[in-house]
Amino acid sequence: MIEYQMMNPLLYGNLFAIRSKIYRIRARLEAEILPSAEPIPFDELQNSSFSPANGTVHYGRLHSCAWIRLKGHVPEDAVNPVLLLALNGEAQIYSPTGEILGAVTGVWSGGDVRRSAGWRLVDERSEFTAGANVSYLLDCGYNGFDFRDIGRGTFKGAFVAERDAEAYAYYYDYFTLLLLFSSTKDHARKRILRCVLHVSFARFARGDTIGARETLRPTLTEEGNSEFVYSAIGHGHLDLAWMWPMRETMRKAARTMSIALNHIDRYEGYKFGTSQPQQLQWIKDQHPALYERTKQAVEKGDVELQGGFWVECDCNMSSGESLIRQAIYGKRFMQEEFGKQMRMCWLPDAFGFNGNLPQILQGCGMEYFSTIKLTWNRIYQFPYRTFWWEGVDGTRVLVHMPPEGTYNSTAGPHALLQGVEKYTERALNTALLVFGSGDGGGGPKESHLELLKREHDLAGVPRVRFEHVTTFFDRLKEKEIEHVWKGELYLDVHQGTYTTQSETKRHNRLMERMLHELEALAALRADEIEYPYAELETLWKETLLYQFHDILPGSSIGRVYRESHARYAQMEAQLASLLQRYLPRGRAPSAVNLSPFMRREYVQYQEAWYTAEVSPYAAQKLKPYVETDDLFAQGNV
Repeated sequence: MIEYQMMNPLLYGNLFAIRSKIYRIRARLEAEILPSAEPIPFDELQNSSFSPANGTVHYGRLHSCAWIRLKGHVPEDAVNPVLLLALNGEAQIYSPTGEILGAVTGVWSGGDVRRSAGWRLVDERSEFTAGANVSYLLDCGYNGFDFRDIGRGTFKGAFVAERDAEAYAYYYDYFTLLLLFSSTKDHARKRILRCVLHVSFARFARGDTIGARETLRPTLTEEGNSEFVYSAIGHGHLDLAWMWPMRETMRKAARTMSIALNHIDRYEGYKFGTSQPQQLQWIKDQHPALYERTKQAVEKGDVELQGGFWVECDCNMSSGESLIRQAIYGKRFMQEEFGKQMRMCWLPDAFGFNGNLPQILQGCGMEYFSTIKLTWNRIYQFPYRTFWWEGVDGTRVLVHMPPEGTYNSTAGPHALLQGVEKYTERALNTALLVFGSGDGGGGPKESHLELLKREHDLAGVPRVRFEHVTTFFDRLKEKEIEHVWKGELYLDVHQGTYTTQSETKRHNRLMERMLHELEALAALRADEIEYPYAELETLWKETLLYQFHDILPGSSIGRVYRESHARYAQMEAQLASLLQRYLPRGRAPSAVNLSPFMRREYVQYQEAWYTAEVSPYAAQKLKPYVETDDLFAQGNV
């Protein structure tokens, strides 16, 4: 959130005064509500189950759900009509026929005018015009205050309002310069900005909004001369499970993408990045029309596919095989669905990175790596933001960490200036700006994009250009990168992640072992029994899902583990059955060695003891145990 305490209190108060003049309520829509503990699919809604909701209605505590049905009439004389929701929670917005029209997500985004009096502005609807009859369905969910179990899901109404276009634009004109005033260290510029803001607001207070904007215009249009250029990409980081259950993540993924696509239609040049194929798979399965819109946006270059891993996984406890599988399934999905080759590993929030990762990334065709997490270190401050990362085998990948140290940048002038100040390699004159609301998804809101629209070439701040991250990396690679870091990238801020939720870690390791054994057995017997491609892919993808960086390390809520443990048990039972199918059958007791090492061991079978000496990935008859046998003397371990 914006740190308002750094602002002049009087000027900040002016900002609230401007905001209060933007909307004027004209009518209230009729509302009915259907609360539920868990989501109800659109196709299963029952008309008779709804009840009136024309006052304040509480629909539940943390993770509760509700459908809200709205209908009404836009006044004939309404000027610039918009739809405002007084809703405490998130919602996907549907037409009566089930078409996704948009969404609203977490209300806490610094400076966004939709916070005014608790209103949630619904993106402009083409059908929301003067004299129109309108009808919507809202699929709501309450995910707490700042992700915590505080408050209740509440609906206080849906309203037709008129938006004063000049007051709306003036709010963001004023807000942009107020943030610059509050953060610049150029004292001469600060004095000018203070004067301009005071004079402008005085005209606004007299009712002259157009004159107030004209007062700010010369300052807003003064072209900057900064050689430093940010490459800006919108982002909605979404933890696939953390302070909410995974079923809510699926809903958040659709909300985030629908908001992004609507903003792309509204803001020229805007580009949005999405990084986890698993999210896209959920959207494809549950919302085919939204998925088709996404594919079209990717084709046009408005949406960038960023990550080559299936999910943004933990990189410390996942095995080497699992990390490679993350790349195989992630890259394959992006290639088959979108025709795109992923050249970047995008792990902004994972809890540290092992020293083998550069070799894995390069081997899987990913030459670029981005995170912000090392900027969070408390004890050891990581020294670089742009550097070559050299793995334990000498393989290198190019790393850039957005210098502001967040994937949730507010994108205001203060954020641009803070990023440059923190940037150890600022002499490169280029960096990433990853902006939007994240962790719970949502992505950039109106405030982010309105600020950026005013500061592309604003005097006093670095320049900003919308650009794909891969394009940024391609250009960065041609520069002289002097710093090299060898070995592990260690994060000290998240302690206990090697031991917390040990049952999850046991399940993960068991799945990794059983999957390896099944694949080895199936390969050995491929001439006799059909290889289980489909079963293995399904099992691997779900195993990779639970390696997400808040699940496997143990930082999610209890419900996530109850549900994932139940699925682990089912997957392990399925694997055990498949293993039985592929075990070789013989007349004599035999041992199968599914490791890459020769194994010499004692084996008990039906009350009798045997000795086993089996080559890697082979089977061998057991030999009756003889007391003089000493396998340990033969090097058995």
